[in-house]
Amino acid sequence: MNKIISFTIIFTLVLSCTSNTIYKKPDNLIEKELMVELIIQIQLANGARSSKNKNGVRKIEYMSVVYKNFGIDSVRFAESNLYYSSKIDEYADIFQEVKHNLNALKEEHEALKEIQDSIKRMERKEIREKNIINRKKNELLQPRGVTESNE
Repeated sequence: MNKIISFTIIFTLVLSCTSNTIYKKPDNLIEKELMVELIIQIQLANGARSSKNKNGVRKIEYMSVVYKNFGIDSVRFAESNLYYSSKIDEYADIFQEVKHNLNALKEEHEALKEIQDSIKRMERKEIREKNIINRKKNELLQPRGVTESNE
């Protein structure tokens, strides 16, 4: 009996904690399309924190750069994010678009990396071929031991 009462109380608390509240639209709401681009850049900035930059430094905070590039501040983003998250269908649409765009960026990056790898392979092959040619040229240019016959 105690288990049923405990379960009922916990279940009631969980249900009462879920909310269908839609927050008031902020005056400075970030438009949906801009929100998609902003979240993409935020995701890229968060990913870049774990990678080394060209100077070998990690854990650089890029969020301020993202906000500056979009001409917004973190408060405006937080308010807009809270508003959109209260409208789950719109929020899902935003993140579906973010996912689609990030996948497209990933495919572009992989194609570019493949091209760069191909160029590097061709350069290495060209260097090997030049080395072979230079070795053969040096062998041909070196004087051969002249043998005189005593006749």
